[in-house]
Amino acid sequence: MGTHSYNNGTNGTMQTNTVVSIFAASANTNGAIVQSCSETIWGTTWGLNTLVIASPTQPTPFVTGNIVLFSVLVPPISSATLSHPVYIPAGNGLWGYTTGSGSIYCNYDFLN
Repeated sequence: MGTHSYNNGTNGTMQTNTVVSIFAASANTNGAIVQSCSETIWGTTWGLNTLVIASPTQPTPFVTGNIVLFSVLVPPISSATLSHPVYIPAGNGLWGYTTGSGSIYCNYDFLN
């Protein structure tokens, strides 16, 4: 399920308030399929969240126009798993972001 993988923030140790690259737009020359992806936010503080964003350049989270694949927000959701594979158009990278103790794990394939 996906020849490439990304794992950041095991047990909620992902960098907080920092956009991180899951894969670079330059690596995605023919499109990519995110086969599976899970994200988590630990804690009970209202408003904490974790996002997975597709964008040709490093995005600024919470700006209109971002393509957010999915996100989790406290309360009530603390974790979520992408329910089906998602196509990311060529020239777009995949980015992660958390405002608290978050984690992201993804498996993906680049198309030929």
